[in-house]
Amino acid sequence: TQTQNHYVWVLGDSVVGFGTYTASKADRSYGWVFHNDTGRTVYIDSIRAAYVQYGAHNKVEDRLEYAYKVASAEFPVADTDGWTACPEDTWHSPYTTNNVEDIEFPIFNNHRFAHPDSLAPDAWLAVRFTDSCPPEGKNAAMGVMNFELRFKNSDKALKMLIR
Repeated sequence: TQTQNHYVWVLGDSVVGFGTYTASKADRSYGWVFHNDTGRTVYIDSIRAAYVQYGAHNKVEDRLEYAYKVASAEFPVADTDGWTACPEDTWHSPYTTNNVEDIEFPIFNNHRFAHPDSLAPDAWLAVRFTDSCPPEGKNAAMGVMNFELRFKNSDKALKMLIR
């Protein structure tokens, strides 16, 4: 299912992943914004998700880049200032059309992402994934699923299973 250059992967009646379609040679981003409305500082234990490649449509490697932003007030998500780039969390498509003969898609890569240590009361945390289009203008059908934000000293976690 595709709309406005983003798509979801559906299994039965459930959405199991989310990504972008970058064939127009434009970078596309998606992500989530969280607001700490608890009235107290929350401490982050981990941010995890599974990177997924659902196919290969190009001979050139595709990539998803991850970044996060913490702000003291609500902000426009398209704002380019204040993001923390995390090159170590960039995922490169493991397969291109050069090496998919016996590959069973989808391919999953569980990952633990860089994150701030804490969020002050009323702070905002945004996480962003940017799919950069290869020069040939076809992407590798990559996305994210099972996003989880887990807090320290708590049995609570915010899990976005995208279902």
